[in-house]
Amino acid sequence: MRSAAITNRDALVARGRRLECLTIAWNSFEAAVALLSGFVARGVSLVGFGLDSAIETASALVLLWRLSVDGAAERRERAEHRAHQILLTVSPFPAHGCAIFAILLATLNRV
Repeated sequence: MRSAAITNRDALVARGRRLECLTIAWNSFEAAVALLSGFVARGVSLVGFGLDSAIETASALVLLWRLSVDGAAERRERAEHRAHQILLTVSPFPAHGCAIFAILLATLNRV
């Protein structure tokens, strides 16, 4: 019975890794397109969306790392909490980045 549960868990973890790889690929593409489009069109909302997608990508990378490491649970959880604390600290930056971008655009348009 226990070996069946371990095999099932391994299959679920492998599926989770594949889904996270897909999420990372999609969010990276989304961030690149949004940032490039935002800078070209001088659109503050697109730049903010791109920065948000970059933070989501970083969070997905943390989860992928978490799924790929099985040993040393306490050390792993401390590192995971530290990574999420950093991401939560960085998460307001897209709004700040948008505000700075808007100010720069307004300044450049006056010149």
